[in-house]
Amino acid sequence: MVRARPGEVGRPVLVAFGHLESRPEEAFWGGELATAIGWPSIGLTARRANWFPADSVRAAAGAVRARLAALGPGPAIGYGYSMGGHAALRHGRLLGIGHALAVSPQFSIDPGEAAWDRRFRPFHLPTLNPGMAVRPDDLPPVSWMLADRHHPEDGAHARALQRIGVRSFHTPWMNHGPIDLLAGRAVAEAALRAVLAEDATALRSLLRARRHRSPVWQAGLGAALLVRGREPAGEALLGQAAASGLDAEALATALAEALRHRPGRSDAVAPCVAGLGVLASPGWLSWSNQMAALDQPAAALAIVEAGLTASGPQDSPRVRAALLTQAGHLRLRFQRPGARAALEEAVALDPADGWALVGLCRAYRLEGKLEAAAAAGRAAMRQRPDDPRALLQHAAVLMDLRRFREAEPLLLAALPVGGTRTRARLFHARLRSGKLIAAWTALLGGLVAHPVYPALRRGTWFLAASRRLRRWLREWRGKG
Repeated sequence: MVRARPGEVGRPVLVAFGHLESRPEEAFWGGELATAIGWPSIGLTARRANWFPADSVRAAAGAVRARLAALGPGPAIGYGYSMGGHAALRHGRLLGIGHALAVSPQFSIDPGEAAWDRRFRPFHLPTLNPGMAVRPDDLPPVSWMLADRHHPEDGAHARALQRIGVRSFHTPWMNHGPIDLLAGRAVAEAALRAVLAEDATALRSLLRARRHRSPVWQAGLGAALLVRGREPAGEALLGQAAASGLDAEALATALAEALRHRPGRSDAVAPCVAGLGVLASPGWLSWSNQMAALDQPAAALAIVEAGLTASGPQDSPRVRAALLTQAGHLRLRFQRPGARAALEEAVALDPADGWALVGLCRAYRLEGKLEAAAAAGRAAMRQRPDDPRALLQHAAVLMDLRRFREAEPLLLAALPVGGTRTRARLFHARLRSGKLIAAWTALLGGLVAHPVYPALRRGTWFLAASRRLRRWLREWRGKG
């Protein structure tokens, strides 16, 4: 969606691109800044986190260029953060923009073009964004970016963009958060004017002056020092960041980034930050999940255990949340008995916790305790009757118990969200129940959605070998 706001004639025009969480129903990202400094503005906002597909932007390019011409002779500057920064660089020249300031931009999120970055792969849709890497002829004539080159993924994106002509300004220890350096009307205007004037010295001076007052920088450097064994300095900087108002989740992000290359320090680091609120919900949960996402399950588990230690015996909701997270990390490490024990403890604290019951159903099933799994599944469905995860877990147990007729309605109810595996299970449930025609229908639906899924392809062999199906086909042809 494209929107525009008027401003003073002759001023620069700010063309702002929304980031990952921007949505059209909200005020467009960058619009309030432009209004505050008196600049006309145009805002491009994606309807979902799709990295501004080229076809969609191309369709809007004529309207954007016409609006730029109507706004007068002032220069146009593209501005965006992360997804928006990528769009400002990739589509700037197409839209008639002469300058761009991109903050933490991606070169691409296509796994074939940016294999180093797994963070945004779920948002890559090959049909919408084929060949989405930024090319030299995409760039506005003056293209500058802010990026933390120490950060593994953002640094790799920055180097790829530098190779095609984007000028990079290093923002150390900011991780994916250099946008914090531009917080505030006066600072953002000064940075944009420095880009328009192509004054690199002014931009560097501005960033340097802002960096040491930024709580994101304090947290990033403090976490790095803490992980490297410099506890007093690290704790002091993290404390400054917390006192400046940086929330527990942002502190957790800084700690996760620092620990990703030294996960063995998790046990030592967690007690050092216990007083900062990071081990209070939701901070510890975010920290633990980030370490798990970084493929560090041992570190994630250590953080959960520290969170459990910090929780008082009467803090039941937080303890339950910690136990559920602990179970997930133990399962990732194939420690099934430990995961099951954590889930049993969570259910004991609150027998009506439907999500814990879903997890316990799965844990019992993985250990082969099918009757206990069925009991947990029934309890989960009572607490979460509309949750497809509860339906699917209980159905899987019923399939293992060979109670196919009972499993069929559960699979059918979960089919809209269950995916191809659910279709395969529905096929087998109907086949084992003797419902051959219904099984054939489920099989065809599954093959249309996923023609190479092994369980479905094998299903065609089962049905082809079925005498009853052959008899039915002969009778059907005879009636024809």
